Amino acid sequence: MKKALLILASSAFVLAGCQDEAPSEPIGKAPQEQAAQQADGQPLDSMTETVTEGIQTIQSAAESTISAASSTLRPETDQVDEPRLTHSARNSLDWEGAYLGTLPCADCSGIATSLTLNFDGTYSYDQVYLGKGEEGEYKSTGEFVWNSKGDTITLSDKDDSQQFFVGENVLMMLDVDGNKVEGEMADNYTLVQQK
Repeated sequence: MKKALLILASSAFVLAGCQDEAPSEPIGKAPQEQAAQQADGQPLDSMTETVTEGIQTIQSAAESTISAASSTLRPETDQVDEPRLTHSARNSLDWEGAYLGTLPCADCSGIATSLTLNFDGTYSYDQVYLGKGEEGEYKSTGEFVWNSKGDTITLSDKDDSQQFFVGENVLMMLDVDGNKVEGEMADNYTLVQQK
């Protein structure tokens, strides 16, 4: 772009130096009156002003072109305070897949549980209450949602909005208040991801 500006400015000087008629004598030897006027009768000072104005117009146009080109190449964007992406289970772990485990049961020997999470936000939830026969089977599908931290999912209302903390290859069933189960039974509330 600088080359184009230099060429334009040089062109202006060359064109300004051109005259329709050459003076009869070189300007250094010409009489004072002839040196002060051009062949067309216009004073030399007027010609200098015209050339200067032309150069300023060319420079202004070149600066506008450079400015437009640089904003196209590197557009200035408004600084938007976007939160930085923080690492969470949702964006850092390979959480999609099937999780299996046996959860504690108050009136049976355990609940064989399978929870499959799909990348599109849907799930499949199967439970078998051990020792209860066919009437102890439960199957459900729905959509889950992530919490704002991206570390916990909540199943739909039809599954009592059950919450699971998502860890590395595990889901930990949370209590009704959304807290991890503590104590000696805590490990029994974990579903392990199947590979």
